[in-house]
Amino acid sequence: MLRHKRQFLTQRQSDYLIKTYSRSFISYINDTYSFEGSDIDLMREAWLYDLLVKEKLIQHKDQADILRLQRLRAGFKVVDTHHVHTDPLSLVCFLNDDYTGGEFVYVDARGKERELIAQKNNAIIFSGDVPHKVNQVLTGDRYTLVGFFSGCC
Repeated sequence: MLRHKRQFLTQRQSDYLIKTYSRSFISYINDTYSFEGSDIDLMREAWLYDLLVKEKLIQHKDQADILRLQRLRAGFKVVDTHHVHTDPLSLVCFLNDDYTGGEFVYVDARGKERELIAQKNNAIIFSGDVPHKVNQVLTGDRYTLVGFFSGCC
């Protein structure tokens, strides 16, 4: 299951997340990938909590296992093979589009590889068992709101 959600966030909301949470990035680096991220505090961001409930991603805050702002910079190492997640639902919301590369690539129900070109403020919501990967960012910085959710709807 993979669905697109147009205008999941407004431009103002996307800009706010980048401005507020990019100040506290932590680097995640291992042999497979590297990115920078900052966890989102749903207690502080009631508007985002309300949106996640409205979209039926969660019913309460404990079901957001991970919710973070992520930045992939040009040249950062990415997982170059398809992978899946253990959480039942995943969210990727694209917060900007002033970069090249960084396409979201997934395998559809028929086993065919599909490439999704990000559109600013749009999101994809998908089952954790959908094989996917992200292509390397070639220029610029790719900002996304990423979430992993368990035990909901």
